Parts: sequence; structure tokens; C-alpha cells
Amino acid sequence: MMYCKKCQRLYEGAVCPLCGSARRSSAPTEGDPVRILSLPFFEAAMVEPLLEEAGIPYYVMGWGAAGLGAQSSLRDIMVPYGYHTQAKECILDVFGEDSEIGRALPACEPDAPGEDPAE
Repeated sequence: MMYCKKCQRLYEGAVCPLCGSARRSSAPTEGDPVRILSLPFFEAAMVEPLLEEAGIPYYVMGWGAAGLGAQSSLRDIMVPYGYHTQAKECILDVFGEDSEIGRALPACEPDAPGEDPAE
């Protein structure tokens, strides 16, 4: 399991599949911000209360086409690496793997506690 500091995503392999960089990658640490979802505004608004209720720290970064309103922009939902698995389980418990939100979750899973990600 590797973490790309530029893309803020977890991945398997030698280079980040999004940016192609290996230089900005390392084993994830507990507090690294991990982008778990990129969703349209309304879908992100359904996920945020779940994370709050579960006590999972998160923040949302918005981006999209200027002038088209909040509804047309995407929201990146970020959680610390240490909460990554808990956040995914919380989301899947409510929406399920076959939902649009469930399918948007990255497939990459963190290593089990105590495992050496460099092996």
C-alpha cells in the first residue's frame, strides 16, 4: 500500500496510477489526508452526516465549473489515513457496494495493522 502526497490517494504498485509519480509516494502514516470519494454536491451532502455521526474526522474540498452553482461542482471527501477503513465501512453500511456512492469508493484497502507496507 502506497500513498501519493500529490493526489492524496492510496494505491498498490510502484507509481501512482493518477499522476504517474513515484517520487511523491511513501507508505501512508496515521494522519495523512486520504481522498475517499469525489462526489457531486448532493451526494456528498448525504455522506457527510454519516461521518459526523460515526465520529470520523473529515473535511470536504469543493471544485468544479465556476458560475454554474454549487450543485454542479464535485466535492472531495477527505479523512485521515487512520480512519480510512472505518469511513469506507460506514459509507458501505448505509449505501451498499452496488450503489453509485459505494461504487465510487476506491478499491484499494489499507494494510492490516502491524503489517509492513514496504514488503
